[in-house]
Amino acid sequence: MSTYEFSSVFAGELTRYLAFKQSMGCYGASRIWYLRSFDAYCTEHGVRAFNQQAVEGWVIFKKSSQPGSSPSWMS
Repeated sequence: MSTYEFSSVFAGELTRYLAFKQSMGCYGASRIWYLRSFDAYCTEHGVRAFNQQAVEGWVIFKKSSQPGSSPSWMS
């Protein structure tokens, strides 16, 4: 398994999630890109709890940094 560079308090969980998905035959760069984006957001904003507020904050942040984009990818 490849090593991914996560820096938030969720680094271990994110790495284990990717290993789990890969064990099921699921590979994909977009999954890693989104997890790295979420990880960076959590680090930059001091997010320490994985909850609805953290995820919604990240989605709003991503939407505001990419005008005209739709958050439909979160479904």
